[in-house]
Amino acid sequence: MDNNELLEEIKDLYTEGSFNSRWIEIETNHQIGMLINQYIRESQRAIPPSDRLKIVAEILNKKLNFIEDCSLFAQNTPDLNMTNFDKTISWSQIQRGLRPQKEAREKLTVAKIKNIVRDRKKFNEERRFGMLAFEDNEILKALDEYRPVEETIKTEGEGE
Repeated sequence: MDNNELLEEIKDLYTEGSFNSRWIEIETNHQIGMLINQYIRESQRAIPPSDRLKIVAEILNKKLNFIEDCSLFAQNTPDLNMTNFDKTISWSQIQRGLRPQKEAREKLTVAKIKNIVRDRKKFNEERRFGMLAFEDNEILKALDEYRPVEETIKTEGEGE
């Protein structure tokens, strides 16, 4: 066996091995989705399906997005053998294809962040009596979805 044959043999082994490991993940997540969907169909509880997905995510200690993606994948692809994926397919590629493209988020400026915080604090003050108040970290959590805030601050030069 010469060097070229050896390299080709190694490339083929690597391609097959990496595909097999990714395919096992895809098959596993598909089976998880099938079981979740069966549970939702057969469940006689008065709990909406979205809440049941949250419960499953909490019990399994998995992110809700993962559980939703498994469920969507199984709904969209009832028979995994009927797919025509190539050897480069991965679970992350499947996940990207499941969800509709999100609209590009509007960049936040420091002024917009201040308005969000001010509005949240005002809302908190208005509801303080008789209801639970928002925690400061709730505001921070709400702002996390607007990342990258730091880049926005740098690019717009608002050093307020």
